[in-house]
Amino acid sequence: MKKNILLTGITGFLGSFLAKDLLKKGYHIFALARGKKDLTAKDRVKCALQFVYDDDWDSRYIASRIKLVEGDIIDPDFGISDKKVIADLVQKTDIIIHSAAIAELNMPLERIRPVNVGGTKNVLDFALRCHKFGRLKKVNHISTMYVAGTHQGKFDESMLNVGQDFNNSYERTKFEAEVLVRKYAKKGLNISIFRPSLIMGDSRTGKTNNFRLFYQPLHFFAHEIYDVFPADQHCVQNLINVDTVSRVMVDLVEDEKPGVYHLVSPNDLRVKDFIKLSSQYFHFKPPQLVPAKKFNFKKLTPVQQALAKPFMPYFNNKRDFASQLMKNPAKKIREVDAKNMNRVFKFCVNQEFIRTKPG
Repeated sequence: MKKNILLTGITGFLGSFLAKDLLKKGYHIFALARGKKDLTAKDRVKCALQFVYDDDWDSRYIASRIKLVEGDIIDPDFGISDKKVIADLVQKTDIIIHSAAIAELNMPLERIRPVNVGGTKNVLDFALRCHKFGRLKKVNHISTMYVAGTHQGKFDESMLNVGQDFNNSYERTKFEAEVLVRKYAKKGLNISIFRPSLIMGDSRTGKTNNFRLFYQPLHFFAHEIYDVFPADQHCVQNLINVDTVSRVMVDLVEDEKPGVYHLVSPNDLRVKDFIKLSSQYFHFKPPQLVPAKKFNFKKLTPVQQALAKPFMPYFNNKRDFASQLMKNPAKKIREVDAKNMNRVFKFCVNQEFIRTKPG
């Protein structure tokens, strides 16, 4: 009999793909979600699932396998005042996947910490209650490769606190959340940590519902906002498709052995190659690349500087995100080659996030 999984972040990019893959494997899901703006929690979950299912969407089938739990991770017990609801959740949860987080590079620390750190603590406190009841088998925490912060050189699964600083509040809070996870592991929880690199669209369709992070600099490159940009052309980035991250995670979700897993592509992509590929697809003039240490920032307007600032560390830091897991040929991780990237670019065009110029 397949197990019950409490999934946070189901309305997010990775969370929606995880939900689809978990259902495919026969799991039942408790989907923790909250209302937002003009959408109810139920509507947000429905929209997320319709996004990943497309024509395969069967609302009756999905409804029989997903139970909505309306709540918010920033509150103890997820803000659920009905003790019977919490007790039922405690007694029926076999596995927890904590995917909910804010992945904004510019958000102030006081706004992002209550979610990324405080929310993680609330999930872990709930997990302890489940553990004491005796049914919970595993907690899976989704972190990020960028807990490495400003660290240069090799960064492997055994490393966390290596004296690094952080480029933004997102990196800092995800680091703090990992520190917290390790403290709770010492309290008896069986926990695995997953650190994906930069997540981009589906490997087959390029599909994404999140045009943040690596998509944002792609956008202003395509609009030729810069003649010269503060980037080291030899710096490498590791990009990985969302469906790959989801598939590998679901394969490991029940693994009884706790561990830290780096979810990375088998090949890195140099900054100059990334810009070359994108300029060939979108037909824009690529900017001249000058390492940030040698860059004359007086050449940029205040607006250009503000746009570039959040992304400069990722175009200049030189790191090697080592991964034992991804050396396993059985995982069949897709390389980030021109065909893969072009699918991602095509989806950007189809969604009118970027328009191609006449070639």
